[in-house]
Amino acid sequence: MATPFTYSTNFVLDKDHFNECYEQSINAPRGNTKAIIFILLGGGLLFLSDSPYLAWFLIALGILELFSNRYHQAWWVLRQMLSRASKSTVTITLDEQGITTQSHYFASQTPWNEFTKIEDTEKGYLLFTKKGKSYLSKKHLSTQAQEFIKQKSLAIIN
Repeated sequence: MATPFTYSTNFVLDKDHFNECYEQSINAPRGNTKAIIFILLGGGLLFLSDSPYLAWFLIALGILELFSNRYHQAWWVLRQMLSRASKSTVTITLDEQGITTQSHYFASQTPWNEFTKIEDTEKGYLLFTKKGKSYLSKKHLSTQAQEFIKQKSLAIIN
């Protein structure tokens, strides 16, 4: 009889981890279409209207949207670094029941049957549940743990 698989590891929630989470979790680059539309509408209203207030508001909104798109990752990482969980040590345990996450600030266990999808990315795994998604980096996992996750992913698909 085979012994049940159990793997546990610790890591720190630092800037590198948050950057990796963002890069691996975002599917598509943010487009500037909305910003360009605001700027063009504002420019058009500037020439067609006697009152330039709405036009300048739309132009400023377009410029703000451009900055928002350009610095979205930096802003997201900064917000994570300012959270109380930043720089804390997290313990992840993988076993036959599911994935357990523990730190000084939170504890959770997600059974394997609650995962709707596990997506293998270049540097980690995106773990989808009905409540949302989370990210697990491969750099904290052994090859046996990665194989275990792949087996569980195949079980979810079937």
